[in-house]
Amino acid sequence: MLAGGQNWTIVGASAVVEVSQEAACFAFVDMGAAAAPAVDHSPAVIIGGHQMEDNLVVFDLEKWQFGFSGLLLGTMTRCGNFDFSIGSQ
Repeated sequence: MLAGGQNWTIVGASAVVEVSQEAACFAFVDMGAAAAPAVDHSPAVIIGGHQMEDNLVVFDLEKWQFGFSGLLLGTMTRCGNFDFSIGSQ
């Protein structure tokens, strides 16, 4: 859960990294007890490039917020063929 009660559901390929034919690893890093959580009593983790892959992510630096589209693969869209001019008018 993110601050403000928002959820970002991370599924399948975005949650696991295959490190060999015999092993896969959970694709998150626990920041430890010293890190300040976004939500009280929740662990702080790093959301990295692996989780953001095939999602459109918007960083609003003035508001200290980010937004995300959800996994684009179901719409047969990737960042390489997305029309970034949508909504820019």
